[in-house]
Amino acid sequence: MSSMTLFASPFAASMAVHLVLEQQARPFTIEWLSRGPQRQIRGEAYAALNPKRRVPALLMPDGELYTEITSILYHLEPPSRAHLEWLSFLATELHQAILGPMFDPATPEAGRQDVIDRLLPPCLAVVTKRLDDAPFLVESATGAPMGADAYLYWGLMLLHTANVDGLRAPSLQAFQRRISSLDHAEQVLAVERRQFMATR
Repeated sequence: MSSMTLFASPFAASMAVHLVLEQQARPFTIEWLSRGPQRQIRGEAYAALNPKRRVPALLMPDGELYTEITSILYHLEPPSRAHLEWLSFLATELHQAILGPMFDPATPEAGRQDVIDRLLPPCLAVVTKRLDDAPFLVESATGAPMGADAYLYWGLMLLHTANVDGLRAPSLQAFQRRISSLDHAEQVLAVERRQFMATR
């Protein structure tokens, strides 16, 4: 079977795609890329392939390139309205509105604090309410987590590095332990950590 190529940066959002590919045991290789200003990927070769200069991108064996994390994660799993809704929520309400400004060095401290105080609590409340009633945001037919769960896991991991409040809800902590205990998640974290340290 032909292999896919995941274009990724360590501990960027591409980690969510990395988690899904490992969980599904799909044949793939990773091309690690370094990010520059505005989180854009350095290098003209990648810019020629993906003018957005962002990760993740997934090159299919037939040469088709998927970009945008929601598109990639939705493509990798059976179509589901619930899955698409959670992917969209995480992309707009957590990734872009919260994580983007929080981890952008150009964000003024007042703006960063406003995101933490005003935007983060209602976002976490929506996620927590779902996880109070279910082990994952969206379960596959076999009861396994889906791409939205990998995306949320990555987002929560970043939030932990920022030492923000609101992450101690029992259901959030149980969700993170549930994902972390999966064999493929342990493997992905080890690979991402190794690559991160190699580029420091």
